[in-house]
Order: sequence, then C-alpha cells, then structure tokens
Amino acid sequence: MPFNPMPDMFIPHKYRDIIPPDPIYDSYWSFVIPGSREWFTLMYKLERQLTAERKNAAARIQHQAMVTRANLASEQRKADRAQDLNNIEDYKIKDAAYIGTTLKYRAKRQDEMGRLLDLTNMFHDGLSTYRRRMAHYHKTTSRMRHVYKTSKIN
Repeated sequence: MPFNPMPDMFIPHKYRDIIPPDPIYDSYWSFVIPGSREWFTLMYKLERQLTAERKNAAARIQHQAMVTRANLASEQRKADRAQDLNNIEDYKIKDAAYIGTTLKYRAKRQDEMGRLLDLTNMFHDGLSTYRRRMAHYHKTTSRMRHVYKTSKIN
C-alpha cells in the first residue's frame, strides 16, 4: 500500500498546503503517523516556521523596495544637481562673455570692476562734497566782496 500523507480525518485549512508528500520522521528517526498528536504538533511547528519565513521574506522585499526607492531618489537628486551645475556653468560662461572676458578670468574681472566702481564712487562723493563746499563758500563771500574791494590806487 502506497504512502498517503493526508489522513482520513478533518485537517485544518492552514495545514493542507504544507503537508509534505514524503513520510515524516521525528528527531529519533521514528515514523510519525499522519493525524496523530505528534503529527499535528510537527505541522503546527512547520506552519509557524513557514509563516515566520514568509513574514521575513515580505519584510526583505519591502526593505528592498524601500532601498530601491531611496537609491532612485538619490540618483534623481544627483542628476538634478548635475543639471543645476551645468546650468550654473552655462550662466557663468554667458556672464563672462557679457562682461567681455573668458570664464578663466571672470572672477578677476569682476573683482577689478568692483574696485573700479568703488574708486569711482569715492571720487564722485569727494568731488560732490568739494563742489558743495565751494558753492557755499562763493555764496557767503560774494556778499562781502564789495567791502574788500580795493581801488585802483591801492
């Protein structure tokens, strides 16, 4: 008579999918009769083990999906940053051409332009102050000119 792993009795649905097709032996190599208390104990342990493995596999898959999403997001950020750097580099090249120099000398040219602008502003402020003082001086002294006029004789 061939081996039948399914006993002639009610088997819970959770055990029906995990019943092995081969005979089951315990740790002492004794045959475990299908449907016995020991058989149900082994089925319970096997079911718990498989459930734990499924949960671990699901957790690994979920973790792998999360890592994949994180890697994709990281790659996207790197691509965006590279694009931004390219845009910045293009802007610098266009700006250098606008101010009449190359990218290599752009910073020096901008520094020199800043220094010249500062010097021009200082000169303008100084000259404006001088002109205001001179205008004020001429306003105040023009009234007194007739007092200090000298005749052609002196």
